[in-house]
Amino acid sequence: MAITTQGVFEIRTTGSDANGGVFDVGVTGHGTDYSQQNAAQLTVADVVTNSTTTVTSATGGFTAAMIGNGINIAGTIYVITAVATTNSITVDRATGTGTAQAASVGGALASPGYWSGQCVANNTAWIMAGTYTISSSTSKVSGGLVVSPNYACTLIGYTATRGDAPLPGSGNQPLITSTLTGSIFLVTIMLGTLKNVAVTGTSNLVQQCACYECTFTCNSVTVSQYGLTNGQALGCISNGTCGGFSGSACIGCYSYGITAANAINFSGGSATSCIAKGGAYGYLSCIASDCIAYQCTADGFHIGGYGISFSNCYAEGCGGYGFNITFNTIMINCAALSNTSGNYSTNATSNNIGFVNL
Repeated sequence: MAITTQGVFEIRTTGSDANGGVFDVGVTGHGTDYSQQNAAQLTVADVVTNSTTTVTSATGGFTAAMIGNGINIAGTIYVITAVATTNSITVDRATGTGTAQAASVGGALASPGYWSGQCVANNTAWIMAGTYTISSSTSKVSGGLVVSPNYACTLIGYTATRGDAPLPGSGNQPLITSTLTGSIFLVTIMLGTLKNVAVTGTSNLVQQCACYECTFTCNSVTVSQYGLTNGQALGCISNGTCGGFSGSACIGCYSYGITAANAINFSGGSATSCIAKGGAYGYLSCIASDCIAYQCTADGFHIGGYGISFSNCYAEGCGGYGFNITFNTIMINCAALSNTSGNYSTNATSNNIGFVNL
């Protein structure tokens, strides 16, 4: 047995990575949720484990209400499944062997990096508004990179109450930030979900997860780094100096403020009902529909290839072409206005249907 898929973690700046941090309603006879508080409900320093599921403490203080809560024993979180006496409990899986070990029951965790090393597939974590700084390039540790070792985990931000859904750009979202540089990614949740969270840094930010109403601020000087890479985005904002979205399926997203030379708002992947403002390129080899490119320093919609199309899109005030495409790309019902090099390139002449040259 292990933490079940119904286990829910809590992360707060006022918590501790020595706390239990999770409450699991999948445990039969679960009691009171002590994870949604800053301090542990019980802390002892004399826990004894013997490579079984039995955990004992001479100090004790265990109660039936603690069933379903996490207990952090020497840096590993288990879930209490039964309380035999005030001095003896059963946990969800076999422990290691040790004596005089520190242990805490309940209380929120303090860093998403540590959470990512403790969750199991399909677990959810709620993260309260505040600033969480990644200071280590090691993953799955306190203050480290957020790299979920299991599939389909979910990290959801909130301001004051779970579910209050702070909007992107509002300043009310929990902020994951770092000054680490290079090609590393701050957050990787394979096939998982990131929701109502802001991420900022000077490296790549997020990859390989579905993002809902998130804020990305990638301030790297490296043009090839992005806010989101190889993921999905719905209603997200990217406003850093470098790239916005790369290889991702984006719906209702906004990328702006890019200042790095040759930086791209939407690169590869697809975009629907998105806006690109500023930056060198609005959309590069990206399938785009119902999208806008505005005030890009180069082309609004650039190049393409087999399988790439631009439909119902609009480009205005770009320093290059509005639409600069190859013979293999099709434009359908697009329009452009006041683009320096022209509203569309010569190659676009035979490849457009219903183009409006404003």
